[in-house]
Amino acid sequence: MNTLTINDGLAYVARAKVFAGTADMKAYVMTTGVIFGVVVIAHIWRMLSENAQLATDPAYLAITITAGALCLWAVSLIMRSPRA
Repeated sequence: MNTLTINDGLAYVARAKVFAGTADMKAYVMTTGVIFGVVVIAHIWRMLSENAQLATDPAYLAITITAGALCLWAVSLIMRSPRA
């Protein structure tokens, strides 16, 4: 039987903190930021091409605004991260 100790938990937290500052995490944040940005651009393009009728749909607007906020958050995280 495999039992976990407090030291195992602390070691896991330490590894997680190290991973948070790695190039892998930075690549993940950049990728998701680009994906959310593309979603926003596609939504705005669709709103403009369909005579802005989608601009009156609350769910569509909520998704667009949320994707935009997540894109901006990813950009701010990348800007604050140290250069690798």
